[in-house]
Amino acid sequence: MSQYILDFLNLKISMKEFLDKVEQDKDLFKELQNLLPTEETISDEKWKSFPFALTLRTHKYDLKEIIKRRFSNGKTPSGKSGFYEFVFKLMLANGFNVSYNDIYHKRFLFLLDILPEYIGGDDRSFTFKC
Repeated sequence: MSQYILDFLNLKISMKEFLDKVEQDKDLFKELQNLLPTEETISDEKWKSFPFALTLRTHKYDLKEIIKRRFSNGKTPSGKSGFYEFVFKLMLANGFNVSYNDIYHKRFLFLLDILPEYIGGDDRSFTFKC
């Protein structure tokens, strides 16, 4: 397993930096893609409780499509939160011992608390006046 993936999960690498690297580095992309089940293996025991099984089926197990369509390329707080959890759950399902950090989820919830209308928007598009 790539140290780069672990560094991402341990927040040593930003979401943008990680997604840029996944897009540019064919080996890293392939490594992540290979963590995904296929249509043939999705029914295996280790994937039965995988929370993103519907996402995988919907996007035909294609990592590029999943990142783009399900996680908004990691450009929104909800996309960041979801993608981080997706990678974390992939690693767990593949037997890796990884730790979860909830910073992306907390940021997402914070935005929902202060501005519920934000859903689906880019957190940079709002101006706050105090």
